[in-house]
Amino acid sequence: MYFEEMEDAVNEFLSARTEPFSLEDICKTAKIEGDKDREMVGLLLTNSKEIVKEQDRYHPKKSFLKGLPIRINPTDFEINNGILVPGHRVIPFQPFGELMDEVSFRYKSNILETKVMSFKMHEIEIYFSLMDFDDIPILNVEDILEDGADLDIDVHDFRKFYDDHDFKQGDSVIFRLSQDLEGVFDIEYDSKEDFTQDAFLVKQSDKAFIEAFTRVLDGFIGFPSAEKQLLCTYFYLDKDKWTVPGTGLEDLLNDNHQVTSSALHDGTKVLHYADQDLNDLGLEPDFSRILEEGMDVEPDLDTLNGILQLLGNSNDETLVRAFLLDQIAEGKSYDYQTIAGYLFKGLEAYRMPAEIQDKFNELLEKEFDSLFNSFDPKRFFLPIISARKQILKVALQIAEFLRLLDESEVEPNELPQKEMLQIMEFDGIMNETLFNLEQIQLEGEVDLKSIRSIQKMMEKMEKELPRRLDSILRSVGIKQ
Repeated sequence: MYFEEMEDAVNEFLSARTEPFSLEDICKTAKIEGDKDREMVGLLLTNSKEIVKEQDRYHPKKSFLKGLPIRINPTDFEINNGILVPGHRVIPFQPFGELMDEVSFRYKSNILETKVMSFKMHEIEIYFSLMDFDDIPILNVEDILEDGADLDIDVHDFRKFYDDHDFKQGDSVIFRLSQDLEGVFDIEYDSKEDFTQDAFLVKQSDKAFIEAFTRVLDGFIGFPSAEKQLLCTYFYLDKDKWTVPGTGLEDLLNDNHQVTSSALHDGTKVLHYADQDLNDLGLEPDFSRILEEGMDVEPDLDTLNGILQLLGNSNDETLVRAFLLDQIAEGKSYDYQTIAGYLFKGLEAYRMPAEIQDKFNELLEKEFDSLFNSFDPKRFFLPIISARKQILKVALQIAEFLRLLDESEVEPNELPQKEMLQIMEFDGIMNETLFNLEQIQLEGEVDLKSIRSIQKMMEKMEKELPRRLDSILRSVGIKQ
């Protein structure tokens, strides 16, 4: 089974599952056989933010989160604007596979409306500080790097709720996941006075949360993130001691000076003890090890990826197909020298044995013909072609940068690890974007707004990337 099919099968199983299950259960339902495929399913489950593994059982969050009350303390900013920005305060309670802006709130049997509002980053960043960068629900995320940009987000209209209760700072909202509607919270008012009156029970709940949270921090979580850590905390929570919702998550964590949060190179937020160095936790991948593991894989010389790997070329099949589509969109015929000129730019010679070059040429031409036959001239959308060209241009910069490091005989362990991982992460994002552009151009619906977002992101990266690459080169004594 291909990885994409396996991932779809796992997600389909998880989306419908409400009870604990075993690896055998999911493999049987998804018809997954073979030790390697079963091992991959186990890895996907370990990486999932939707379940908690306890011994040999997997517990979907639906099986232990419904009905659990949580407390949110709206800020003065939210109260004055008559809104609520859920942000990280509702993780991990959002529906399966959905972002935080997909939740809804029900008050007096009515779903509260949402609206789009624009704010500066300093006004809203506190609501997203525990969320992975990729999950922040900013609608025009391509503008996030611009100082002083107006950022659009969906907010929930809480004006009536606040007015009905003469809501003031210190009052809170209690949320419970609905028993009948997916992704809907039923809300109720809790005054500051009632909160104070329940102080003993609140402290009992806070103690139960801290005990569960400490167990999570002291334990091991594969592919940790703040969202996964909080999911595990609610799983381990002693529900008998949670008779009333404890202090709001933000206040509870802010008051615990022993704990802090940090961002990994890929934007993943993790919680850890304040006296722990992120590097000592082993959460960041080792760039040198990544390269070594990649070199250990035996290349398949019947594929474009295999030949590129054999030649030590950092490009892959997705980028090759993007370049071929670029040629086809411009009405050009197959030309091996043009394609090879792009893929191997910056190298004095291709260092390719004749028989390998013949095979590479054959595979390239076959891929070109396949794309040519699939390409409908009616889908000649200039924004897609323009976005693809931008990515190919930046991808070439990264490829030439890696070749310069190779020619300069720089050892991987000499490079700044965090900066190199950031470059690799961005390279991965570009690769995924190229794949999505290909799918859209060949068969999908064109969303011009999304395409424009890609273009704006690439325009910013074109300006930022040279500085980052030059900084890495200077750190290892290479001057251009």
